[in-house]
Amino acid sequence: PDLFASVANYFVANGWQKGEPVAVRAVHDPATIAFAPDDFTPKYSLADLEEKGYKPKVSLGRPMNASLLSLEGANGTEDWIVFQNFYAITRYNRSPMYAMAVYQLAEAIAGKDPDNLAP
Repeated sequence: PDLFASVANYFVANGWQKGEPVAVRAVHDPATIAFAPDDFTPKYSLADLEEKGYKPKVSLGRPMNASLLSLEGANGTEDWIVFQNFYAITRYNRSPMYAMAVYQLAEAIAGKDPDNLAP
């Protein structure tokens, strides 16, 4: 219990927002040039990302700030829109692979499909 509380406190101290999303799968318009932000700071509006050719696979229902993560998956490139909570996880461990693994494991434990989540 102390371990989980310690990590949770660390996340909160680094901007974790209870009830907010971590990441959602993005759909990339192949007619646009691939975009690779410098970091995972959620400094782009969803409208900014859509102008760059990326939109959430599921409706988020409201404007939010985010960043973009592209990973090589088993079936090719996976594009993800990542939010403040993803950024908070990367403050604990800077690896985007680690942060995505934490997110996907948590969703699997909760019985959710991380590819089709809306907050």
